[in-house]
Amino acid sequence: MALNMVSSGRDLHIVLYSRGWRRSGEFPGQNKTYTETNIMNANGRRRTVTRDAWLCAIGDPGWVFEAEPRHGYQRRKVLWSSDVVPYPMHLIYFVADGHVGVEILGNELDMGPGSAAWFQAEVPHAKVIPADTTYYYCLFDFRCGSETLRLKEPYFFLPNAWDLLPIFEQIIGELDIDEPYKQERVCSLFALLSIGMFSILDRTDRKETVLSFGQRQTLTRFVAERISERIRPADLAAEVRLCPAYFARIFRRTYGMSPRAWLVHERIRLAANRLVESSQSVQETAYEFGYENPYLFSRQFKQIMGVSPRTFRATRS
Repeated sequence: MALNMVSSGRDLHIVLYSRGWRRSGEFPGQNKTYTETNIMNANGRRRTVTRDAWLCAIGDPGWVFEAEPRHGYQRRKVLWSSDVVPYPMHLIYFVADGHVGVEILGNELDMGPGSAAWFQAEVPHAKVIPADTTYYYCLFDFRCGSETLRLKEPYFFLPNAWDLLPIFEQIIGELDIDEPYKQERVCSLFALLSIGMFSILDRTDRKETVLSFGQRQTLTRFVAERISERIRPADLAAEVRLCPAYFARIFRRTYGMSPRAWLVHERIRLAANRLVESSQSVQETAYEFGYENPYLFSRQFKQIMGVSPRTFRATRS
């Protein structure tokens, strides 16, 4: 069964101007729900469902995954911004480096490195993407005849979703190849991505204590400035003035991984950007980012990014 690659049928009015957004750790509005059960659009009826019903539907062979040709990895060379417009399909963004500002339903979000956002189809929003921002994105739908799906919440924002990047990268990679059982593979990966996002949201809904936005920014800057050094979890704890034991617990709750695993993710993320932006060899990049063994660098790179360093550079340069 082949994937349907469809066009959105709408041109976005793009304007280049500066739009401010609030830097905040609070994101009101993402738990608001739609009251209507079904919405008619130009392509047929859109069914609004719960998270559990969403997972059941995308596991049903009757629902077909559709993706717009615009998807993949992007690094902005200049400022890009859009008016407040409704996209006719679902849109997922994953920020790898830099920041994306979003205005949606009267709220302003600051998407930093490692954050992800899922905007439901036809929910108006605007974006500001500064120069040198690196992100992944995908426009998609699940369709059964004339019906398409939408979740009750208008959008999801996940400030810390690094552990979901390999799954999202696999989805992007599957969309660019044509092999048997492609539809089944993509739907399975999307189920894993959905479950991962819902799990993070459940932890957020329980209001468990996590690192603040400012603390996360401090850690990101600290690592970027010392990327070739042997940084220890204790160094991270000291940087945000927390005792190591408490820091380890709150860190795992925030990022879904240990501080040591996160340090590897950050090192690989920055190395991936360098591979795309420079002409230096994989071995030289490994040494620059603190790896004495290039084979260890390549192995960890593939574990986190889903492909080898050479394949990553070839597909994104």
